[in-house]
Amino acid sequence: MGSSIVCSDGNLVLTALYEGVGVTAAPPFFVQRDIEEGRLVRVLPEWRTAHVLPIWTVRPHREFVPARVQAVIDMAEKVVRAAAPGWALLTD
Repeated sequence: MGSSIVCSDGNLVLTALYEGVGVTAAPPFFVQRDIEEGRLVRVLPEWRTAHVLPIWTVRPHREFVPARVQAVIDMAEKVVRAAAPGWALLTD
């Protein structure tokens, strides 16, 4: 059975969920706040999906990475790792 709606716009998916259109398998970081604040309800907690949060950096050269660019990359990694335990609660 396939999806009734296929959409690559996360905000549109959330709007559809708020309107009660159906259910989705969303990345935990995307719906965690809505679940905590009661706008969405987790259903089928026994189901598991493989959520991966890939983050890539695009830069002109690998040999030379300006310190300010590396600082942003390092900060983003730190923020993602700090948030990961909360996301894990939704995929345990």
